[in-house]
Amino acid sequence: MDKIKKGQNIRAKVMYRVKEGQMVFSSIRATDGAVGIVPHELDGALVSRTSYRVFDCGVLQDAVYLWAVIRSHELRADMQSISTGSSHYTTRWPDIGQLLIPWLPDDQRRVISQEILDSWDLEREVTKKRKTALEKLAFLDIDSDKSRQRWKKSKAPQ
Repeated sequence: MDKIKKGQNIRAKVMYRVKEGQMVFSSIRATDGAVGIVPHELDGALVSRTSYRVFDCGVLQDAVYLWAVIRSHELRADMQSISTGSSHYTTRWPDIGQLLIPWLPDDQRRVISQEILDSWDLEREVTKKRKTALEKLAFLDIDSDKSRQRWKKSKAPQ
């Protein structure tokens, strides 16, 4: 999460409390692929009702399948045609409900979803292994706060 805001600092009047496995759809950037599945660590997080739509697909596999299909270029192009805006499109409900979603039989959806879920597990494992390997360089003190500051100061102006 980029920011954590508390109480009166949250501008949205109505919020959704999301649950693990739900699909979250950004009304503003969905045409750019801003659609996600709530991970375990964000279970119970709040999202703005004006900016997001939350879908409970019943089972995780259906949410993952729907996530993959909605993020395809074909469906994103369909969303663009029903959305308003020019540089960033706003896709509203119930317009999104008009999309024609290819819905494969249960067994095919399960296989596709499981392969995506397995790939996400592998990505997490790779990230963890890379972090563990890089931590073994800590004794060299080449990636400290001091070295990061030095690097920032010596960068050419942008």
